[in-house]
Amino acid sequence: MKKAILVFFACALGAFGAIQVDRWWAQRNETRPVLTRTPFNGVVQAQNDGVPTGTPDFRTAAKRILPAVVSIDVVTEWFGRQVPGSSGSGVIISDAGHIVTNSHVVEDGQLQGAITVHLADGRSFPARLMGNDPRSDLAVLKIEAPNLLPAEIGTSRDLEVGEWVLAVGNPFRQENTVSAGIIGNIGRDVQLTRDSWLIDAIQTDASINPGNSGGALTNAAGQLVGINTAILSPGSGASVGIGFAVPIDRAKPVIEDLIQLGRARYGFTGVQLAGQRGLLQIPAARRQYEIETGIMPPESGVLVIQVDPGSPAARAGIRELDIVQKVDEQQIKERDDFITATYGRRPSDRVRVTFWSKGQTKVQVLTLEELTNR
Repeated sequence: MKKAILVFFACALGAFGAIQVDRWWAQRNETRPVLTRTPFNGVVQAQNDGVPTGTPDFRTAAKRILPAVVSIDVVTEWFGRQVPGSSGSGVIISDAGHIVTNSHVVEDGQLQGAITVHLADGRSFPARLMGNDPRSDLAVLKIEAPNLLPAEIGTSRDLEVGEWVLAVGNPFRQENTVSAGIIGNIGRDVQLTRDSWLIDAIQTDASINPGNSGGALTNAAGQLVGINTAILSPGSGASVGIGFAVPIDRAKPVIEDLIQLGRARYGFTGVQLAGQRGLLQIPAARRQYEIETGIMPPESGVLVIQVDPGSPAARAGIRELDIVQKVDEQQIKERDDFITATYGRRPSDRVRVTFWSKGQTKVQVLTLEELTNR
């Protein structure tokens, strides 16, 4: 009977997320647009004559960030012939030639492709892929070039809704393009693919189009606060003024891992949860649970369908058919809540999990292990 209920619940697994994000994967010569937001308190006042007082003036910010934004082209091998691959934008983050971009911009160059970086001053250099992390949609390239002007790194921690931001990149191969907008919201959790999420993403209405992917989102002072990554599209592939960026504070540890290790490290709990929304409120499911376990489950929380042997969850005493209800102080109502609560955690991080097991509510602290190819 236990197998029967597991099959019943496993068949109910849902797809991650409800938001449709057009990632421009089909646009092989133009990659997807994304926006980000940055902290800025107040309005930048015009300093030059002829500009009305109180009018936002982003000339200084644009001059500060433009030299750090690059365009990226990938050429791949196809049956012995070189063909154009993906393209997009990137941001120089160090004098040593490190460039951050999106994973999907450079994925074609991971095996046999040649990656070329074009600087704002007209120079072009071959690039080496130091690390690629599809999970966060971030990658790091390196070029050997003198006299680079890296971006000034800001923080995304203090961003507020309504702040001015700039999106800088190469939309439709129009290099060195700057667009202005505001932060529409912060802390968005956006699913890109089955295994890739943007956590705490910055939402902006700054104009983002194919080719902006991997480019800079800055605050009104020209400091880098995000990496443009995706747009919300009605299905036509067109921008409708809702774009998303990876917050720079979220990106920093991934970037450091990619530079030092060539891969990003993530924490692993070892628990898998049922994906169907509202499963524990379905009368048939509740009756089946009672038949299998002899007890009626609570209506809140998410059903555990698998626990990896020897994992942090297994050592904490979490078992199949238990029900996870909280991670730290976050209520877990659906599987997506658990994903977003644990997704960006690092190895050795500790999380407090509240779960229901055989009629008892328990609390255990899990020390996360590094996620491997299990």
